[in-house]
Amino acid sequence: MLHGLAATAGALSLSAFAFGAPMAEAKSQSIFAFQCLKAGKNYVVGLGPMPRPADGVAINPSTIAPLAGSGSYPVALVNAPQGGVSVKKRCSSIATRLTNLALATKTATPAGIVALSDYFVAGKIAKQPVIAIGQLSLGDVLGTLPSNVNPNAALNVINARIRAISVGNAVAEALKNNDLVVFEAVVVD
Repeated sequence: MLHGLAATAGALSLSAFAFGAPMAEAKSQSIFAFQCLKAGKNYVVGLGPMPRPADGVAINPSTIAPLAGSGSYPVALVNAPQGGVSVKKRCSSIATRLTNLALATKTATPAGIVALSDYFVAGKIAKQPVIAIGQLSLGDVLGTLPSNVNPNAALNVINARIRAISVGNAVAEALKNNDLVVFEAVVVD
């Protein structure tokens, strides 16, 4: 009962997919993960593109690249040594643990990395605020926070920062790869 009025329907244009063709997952030479990077005199845990580890497992690098020009964005600042471990080593260890978690959970992509925050927990161990992976136990601590910081508030900031960085990169990657579903207006008589 449209009486000559044209109706618009969304039609799917799947230019990136061929129906019936097997879809193989290609191993990219890069991943979207965490690195310890140098920002001036500071060490930051950065999130962005990085080379895929040769054996599928990230290791602490011997040198720290600069943040500038890396394509990564800072997620956290590591500014104090702890337990005899230097700031550089702490930063590198945190970034390496996060990257290995992303690789193990197959979330090392701009769209997937957001799910990584599901593994983070905030709380206190021995009265020290911490962010941990999976559970609040000493062996699972990702990083300690200053004693006056609310660990839940800190975790919310980290999660928001990861989402902001990854979502922007996911959209950029989809546009670059022409990997979007396009809805076209189709006139229906």
